[in-house]
Amino acid sequence: MAGAANLRLKGSRFHFRRKIPYNLRARFRRSEIVRSLQTGERRTAAARALMVWLQVERVFETVL
Repeated sequence: MAGAANLRLKGSRFHFRRKIPYNLRARFRRSEIVRSLQTGERRTAAARALMVWLQVERVFETVL
């Protein structure tokens, strides 16, 4: 699940980062997904990261 490992602080904003599984990298043409969480507050960023994690999981399941 999403946690501190998926959060990165860039400047004053947190970003979500998630590696794309090796078997899906050719389809996405990248090795990770990075999205701004539009907040500088860690608690809010963690909640938003969980939502993004779940959305990414759905996309991965759909692609498989």
